[in-house]
Amino acid sequence: MPALDYQTAFHLAPIGLVLSRARMIEDCNDELASIFGCRREALIGESFQVLYPSADEFERIGERIPPIMTAQGSYADDRIMKRANGELFWCHVTGRSLRRAIPKRSSAPCATSRSCALGRLNKFPCAVRPISTTVSTV
Repeated sequence: MPALDYQTAFHLAPIGLVLSRARMIEDCNDELASIFGCRREALIGESFQVLYPSADEFERIGERIPPIMTAQGSYADDRIMKRANGELFWCHVTGRSLRRAIPKRSSAPCATSRSCALGRLNKFPCAVRPISTTVSTV
């Protein structure tokens, strides 16, 4: 049986994937970059803060999730995220900690981006939702 090529699977996955450490993006696939409206290279080396509507929201989420992940090993929520062009959109995020005791250092969140812009959510319910997954390393 041939060896599995996880790197190719990562880059060709039909869902957005990210590898991160301490809330910094180390690598991602083109699908994730597409969800956020930018090129993959623009996200690598950046803080996840660039994907949040504000620094305050980034900090608030960063403080809220670790206790949940430490207690349960996973979490889920809906939050507003920001595309590269500034457009805000709803995003459902589900995550699992790779190291339960240190969730900020290593986690594997999965984010589902709803395909509607925030301003249109009340008029047009979202039916299509691109998926992105984040896998953080130690």
